[in-house]
Amino acid sequence: MSQPQRDSDTILTCLDAGSLGRRIVAALPTLFARSVSLHDSTGHCHWRSGGDAGPSEHIAVRAAREAFVGKTAPARVDQNLLDGTTAILLNSRSSNFECTGFAMLIVPTSRLRAKGRAAPDLPIPVVRAARYWGDLAAMHAAAAAHANEASAAEGDNTVNQPVTFSELAVQRSATERIERVRCAASLRKFPMTLAAQRLIPLQADTRIRRYEILLRGSGEHSPDSAPRDLLEDAEALGLGSVLDRRVLAALINWLREHEADWTAEPSQFSVNLSLTSLADPNFMRFVGSCFDKTKLPAGTIVFEVDQHRARDVYPQIKLLSEACHSANAGLVLDNFTLHHNSVDLLMLPGLRLLKLDRRLTTDLANSRSGQAVVAGIAQMARVAGVHSVAKQVESTDEQALLTELGVDFVQSFASSAPMPLDTLHTEIARRTIVDEAAIEVKVIPPFLASRRR
Repeated sequence: MSQPQRDSDTILTCLDAGSLGRRIVAALPTLFARSVSLHDSTGHCHWRSGGDAGPSEHIAVRAAREAFVGKTAPARVDQNLLDGTTAILLNSRSSNFECTGFAMLIVPTSRLRAKGRAAPDLPIPVVRAARYWGDLAAMHAAAAAHANEASAAEGDNTVNQPVTFSELAVQRSATERIERVRCAASLRKFPMTLAAQRLIPLQADTRIRRYEILLRGSGEHSPDSAPRDLLEDAEALGLGSVLDRRVLAALINWLREHEADWTAEPSQFSVNLSLTSLADPNFMRFVGSCFDKTKLPAGTIVFEVDQHRARDVYPQIKLLSEACHSANAGLVLDNFTLHHNSVDLLMLPGLRLLKLDRRLTTDLANSRSGQAVVAGIAQMARVAGVHSVAKQVESTDEQALLTELGVDFVQSFASSAPMPLDTLHTEIARRTIVDEAAIEVKVIPPFLASRRR
């Protein structure tokens, strides 16, 4: 072991989150930051300098989880918040440049703007303490993983327990079983292709790209839409997981082949999950093994479930969200509405996205009550640290209203039609996000400007 590594390990044995946080506070100028907090890579707070977290801090945590993904993630992100403050987010990376945690400094925006476009560098002790926090968070995560493995070896089946839906385990006749075998064979041979539909961001502070992966039939006579009859038959026979596995495997292969394209900035891909996949006790094991082999950044793939089903089987959905969270995946709730357990669903550990029920946004311009409901859900989502999406938004007026109400994304054919997944990397290359703060502004002489025109 090298001397720097030995010194780092010695320092870590003497530190905890509290001591590192206090070091950061002591190294900052007086009254520079309103609060300082230390978080692990999932966003969980391990230490905060007084007070409780408010909505602004939850928004900043969401921004950090999106920005600090993959080995090319920036070391620092400044996130403008809603109350005249800015969150300085410091990426704490491991030796292989993967995010293991982050430090957050909530600073009055006026303090940063007073120093010009580029804020001054933070004191060296602050940066060093943030780096130590990343090493300490990684040690905690490794210890927790070791404890889980030891518990599983001792026969504790509660760790990563597969999701089961006992109400779906019905007795089928011999004829049905034969039909299931035939259907399963056809599903495995079904000629399919995948399409990707981009969710269009509405808010200026949104950094992550989101895509929904859609199943399509391939071939000359295949319609340019989902094979609904096939999907309904598969679901009726309890074979939806056969198609879900094929879709997931094809998506992962594409992600591996085009890693250099989509990892340039935070990206997320959602896959619709059938109810029978939730009933399949081996499906989440399959998901976990796929992610273990590919080592995808946390949260790259999320699974979409209809909220109307989720709210009726909340205990099972909670197990699913925990399984997704532990497998470095995530959860999306589709057709979200206000319901008696809506808040409970917002607190699911692996939740990443809410898609509003289309009925909530129909004729929204003429409905004050509808606008109040949409604005309330959007604010609830922000406080919970997840994004909100409005579907089937076909006009710019609707987009403008939804932006004002706080919705984060829209999904529609008018804004972004699905495209073949095989060509998505070219679309990503055209839409690379550029950090404007890093662009050097140059004054162009008038005679050169006229030539450019």
